[in-house]
Amino acid sequence: MEENKSVCREYLDAIGRGDAAGVRSCVTDDFVHVQLGTSSASGRRDLSGVLELVEMLDQITVSGVDFTFESMTEERNRVATLVTGKSELVGGGRYDNIYSILFHLRDGRIFMMEELLDTKYLDTALADVLGGIQTG
Repeated sequence: MEENKSVCREYLDAIGRGDAAGVRSCVTDDFVHVQLGTSSASGRRDLSGVLELVEMLDQITVSGVDFTFESMTEERNRVATLVTGKSELVGGGRYDNIYSILFHLRDGRIFMMEELLDTKYLDTALADVLGGIQTG
């Protein structure tokens, strides 16, 4: 179903441009974001936690994050992706990472997202702001 892939693209595009309403339109009310790994930002977040991250991205990047889907594979209600993200930081420098994301969808909306990324790079590049990231 190309619709599921489209929702995943819409979600990351909304994240990248800091569009909270766009994020909400792509996810269920019980949405959970799981950032795997051992970074300062790893853990589980509900929708309100994700929206806090969206606001933070808007504050620490010059013009959001430009996400590019390198690959997408869909099976049943899951879309597996490989994504690159590029951004310029307000304080100078760049934050360019690569992500492996597994989206889980129900009735055309994302109810869970499991994300893997370069956690060492995240902690190094965003050391000044990671103290503000809360996980549950």
